[in-house]
Amino acid sequence: MAHGDVGMGSLLLVSALLVCPIANDDRDVIQAALLCFFNPESWQLSEWRPKKYVVLRTQFLGKERPAFETQAREMVADTDRELAYWSKRVRQKLTEAQHAEATRQLADSKSLRSGIQSVLSFLPTSQSYTAPSLAPLKSFVWDPRVLITDKRSSFSADVDHPPALERSTAYSRTDRPCYTPDGRYAIVRLHTSWSGFRHGCDLNFLLERNPTGWIKVRVTRKIYV
Repeated sequence: MAHGDVGMGSLLLVSALLVCPIANDDRDVIQAALLCFFNPESWQLSEWRPKKYVVLRTQFLGKERPAFETQAREMVADTDRELAYWSKRVRQKLTEAQHAEATRQLADSKSLRSGIQSVLSFLPTSQSYTAPSLAPLKSFVWDPRVLITDKRSSFSADVDHPPALERSTAYSRTDRPCYTPDGRYAIVRLHTSWSGFRHGCDLNFLLERNPTGWIKVRVTRKIYV
């Protein structure tokens, strides 16, 4: 009987792993981007800094996987808008503190654009990487801080969410990640809402593969007030 129990337990474990894969580049890229919300950085608004969870809807933004070069050029366009704004801002009549902030933002925008453009300039011409097969977001095992839901209702009424989930928590949908031909870099776009869906923005994350996983390289944002 003991042997039978062990055999059945092993079979159930194998079945669970087949249904819920632990590792997948799409899952890993999306998860790396989402977990960036827990590290306060200059691209964030204060409302995006979760206490316990980030929330991801199961529906992808688009049906097809976008091209990496297209997404990268969109990130460059985002930084060009930032550059235009801060270049104009530093020439305005400002207080010393405001001028210092505008100067910092302008330098950050220049560095951001340069970093993205450098990846674009050295894209491999031959395809040596194959993106993973498209799979539903709910089919993966996620970090406990990432909550997956197919509902847009208020958090208090959603049985998929733990009690007392903050209503101001950033609530995102994602495009399918895209990759460079060699699989070294990936871009994923999150459409993030907060304040009860009254505000939103598009966040483009450029990530690089390293031996321990995916790390954020650059982030651009386009806010819809």
